[in-house]
Amino acid sequence: MHENPHVSLSHSQHHTPTRHTHTPQELSHCFDRVLTALAATPADKDTIVDSILDYVYYWYNFMPLARGSAVVGYIVLLAMFLTAGMPITASIPEVRV
Repeated sequence: MHENPHVSLSHSQHHTPTRHTHTPQELSHCFDRVLTALAATPADKDTIVDSILDYVYYWYNFMPLARGSAVVGYIVLLAMFLTAGMPITASIPEVRV
């Protein structure tokens, strides 16, 4: 591999220590909200959907995504909706580049 002295490549994650401390707590709180919404009688579908989407939002925004972590997040999303009795039947659209 030829190294160019004028080009520097690096990969950095723009996470702060505070973010690493608070995001797992946020994920835990959001997951508790999902469980509470699922256990409510009668079930409020809007609350269930909002709590699931909040959880997935924090999941996707906590880390730089690779295909593996993105897929895990998507599977968790599908599983939560399936658990709530609201299966997602649409598939991911194909994108041609």
